[in-house]
Amino acid sequence: TATKSRSPRGKLTNVQTQRQGGTQGSTTNTSNIGKGSAPATVRYNNPLAMYPANWQKKYGAIPNTDTIGGGHKIAGFPDAVSGAAAGLALLQRGKYYRNKPISDAIATWSGGNHVSSYIKSLEKYGIDTSKNINVLTPAEIIMLAKAMAHHETGKPFPLDDASWQSAYAKSKQIGLG
Repeated sequence: TATKSRSPRGKLTNVQTQRQGGTQGSTTNTSNIGKGSAPATVRYNNPLAMYPANWQKKYGAIPNTDTIGGGHKIAGFPDAVSGAAAGLALLQRGKYYRNKPISDAIATWSGGNHVSSYIKSLEKYGIDTSKNINVLTPAEIIMLAKAMAHHETGKPFPLDDASWQSAYAKSKQIGLG
């Protein structure tokens, strides 16, 4: 069932879920989730800045009612790999993203806000935003997620290549639901 929610950029949308992600490492100290002065994507182990959703429990999502800049909700995860895995799963299998060109998926992901700057930031990574998400290779979908995490965080997200690979494998193993 769809619910009304605000995208991190402020647009009200009718979607079942938005996004979720994580920070570097595999530490599971949930008492520190959301604390500190790092970008919200890092504080909440949520590289792609997803909104909370019930399906994210499979990835260890931590129930919270926290809001970040602009009053937006954000999902929290026990570690960055789990958050990245959930984001990768949503990109590849979420009904609002799968089988769409990257540019269209980003328009939805961003809530329609600042789409051209988002797409330009992805293109700096060499991503062909006209390409359909469902034909991306594992390396390409990981690069897309890394580029999105950079855009959402405002700087490269602190997750190494091996951890992104682990997140991809976890996304394939667990899926959406």
